[in-house]
Amino acid sequence: MYNKSHNEVIISPFPLSPPPAITPNCTDTNTMVRNITMSMLRNCLHHFIYVWTKNEDSFWMFPTAYTQDHILCGYKWDCELWKFYKIRYVEIVNFY
Repeated sequence: MYNKSHNEVIISPFPLSPPPAITPNCTDTNTMVRNITMSMLRNCLHHFIYVWTKNEDSFWMFPTAYTQDHILCGYKWDCELWKFYKIRYVEIVNFY
């Protein structure tokens, strides 16, 4: 989002649109991320990411913050709308 009157970029804390219509494939070795670190996820703040978890759940997420306790906070797409969501980064197996 761009504010023309002030010539600055505005980063929304909330996603302004649905996630991409695609569902990435976790078995694609070109997109696999190994040894996930909090700094990797920190670089994804305010961007859509697709997440696979240890309990075999997968979903689109729009991360907005992280905590000192290694928790990624943001919004999880729930088929029709975004819902606030938190996840410990050690629960994430892969992301795209």
